[in-house]
Amino acid sequence: MSDKSKAEETRIEGEPETASEDVVRELRIVADRHGGSFRLPPEYENSFGRTLYDLPSSEDGRLTVVMPKDEVEGITSQALVRILSYPDRRRYIGFVAAGPFHDPDGIRADSTAMVVSAVSGAVSMPSCHGRIEVALLGLEHADGRIGPANRRPLPNSPVFAVNDDEMARILHLEGDFGIGVVAGHGTVDVPIPVQNKSVLYRHTAVLGTTGGGKSTTVTNFIAGLRDNGVAVILFDTEGEYTTMNEPTENRAGL
Repeated sequence: MSDKSKAEETRIEGEPETASEDVVRELRIVADRHGGSFRLPPEYENSFGRTLYDLPSSEDGRLTVVMPKDEVEGITSQALVRILSYPDRRRYIGFVAAGPFHDPDGIRADSTAMVVSAVSGAVSMPSCHGRIEVALLGLEHADGRIGPANRRPLPNSPVFAVNDDEMARILHLEGDFGIGVVAGHGTVDVPIPVQNKSVLYRHTAVLGTTGGGKSTTVTNFIAGLRDNGVAVILFDTEGEYTTMNEPTENRAGL
């Protein structure tokens, strides 16, 4: 077999042609000459998502953040996030006001093709990405203070998850006894500063629907205040708290 026939046979089997290898080599040389392969700016390292452009329906203090599919499970409703506006480097703190949602890539979730496929029991569906709606709490200053946000983060800015320690610092969670945990951060207690007269010693209200846990919250207040040396006078007109010192009969401990 001639050398030409051997080359043709090789190409048929799928191996790259010499000319193609030369082109790839030249492209790599040009890329190296201009700084090498593309790398994200360091400001984007460890971010989980990006801000999007605003729409005519956008609201003040709220913005949309999208993320790859594999990042969705790491974000929960009400969780705190930090947005590093790029390239102006302003830092914002916000919380997940809605979501996370799963959106299909390149097609509307309510499109005819999607609906028909789902109703027909299709197993294979388009790839997707995550989306959350973020409500801004404010602009984060260099000393950690959160002030008013007079501007919005720029589009395509990186978004980061706020860890539990940072979240407690941002919200100034300090006190003597805990009344619950932070929504979106299940390991972070919300404590009450018993000795701070600007908190419980002023007007305090416990609001909620029937069965929402108001009496349980008040009971926890009373027990926590008592354990921290505070005298409590309780006017119990309906007799709700007459058995608060007895063990619960709820097997779940609620």
